[in-house]
Amino acid sequence: MRLPFFLRRLRRARRGSIYIELVGAMLLLSAIFIGSAVIGSKTIDMDRDTRAVRSALDLAYVLDDESGPPSQADIDAVGRQVISVMSVTNTEDFQIHMTVIEFDHRIPATVTRWNGAYGTDPSRSSRVSIGGGLVTVDGFDFSVEDDEALVIVEIYRSRRGLFPGPEATLYSNGVVVKFDPDQA
Repeated sequence: MRLPFFLRRLRRARRGSIYIELVGAMLLLSAIFIGSAVIGSKTIDMDRDTRAVRSALDLAYVLDDESGPPSQADIDAVGRQVISVMSVTNTEDFQIHMTVIEFDHRIPATVTRWNGAYGTDPSRSSRVSIGGGLVTVDGFDFSVEDDEALVIVEIYRSRRGLFPGPEATLYSNGVVVKFDPDQA
């Protein structure tokens, strides 16, 4: 079967093929570039939150003492220090929860010594729960022994990055064990 003349001519033509190859290469390179930018943006956000959790754990550890729970002014001061580490902008929502849990051998039970929150999004509640002798933080269980306290920090922050939206809220947490001998 013989092809019509215009189809035979089209099959032999090589002019313009470089443009088709160029467009294909540009699409592939654009996809790689955008993917790398998204991954880089998420990595920067996660690193920023990790540094903020570490600094908040340090500050909450120091803030916790046996003289009583800290005041809201103390918690606000810690929160302001943490958001300076996070580099929060005016358009971002964030919420910081700090909790200290200890084992009280007099009851005997695991009890919350103090907790506090600081931020612009009070709808974000803490994911810390106590039950059955365990402390659960975002699905991970921790046990608290006598002469120990758990210092827990949770941070919610709206994500910056390339494609921010309401579903793009990041959650980070940190837990540190504090040696805390009972006084009597």
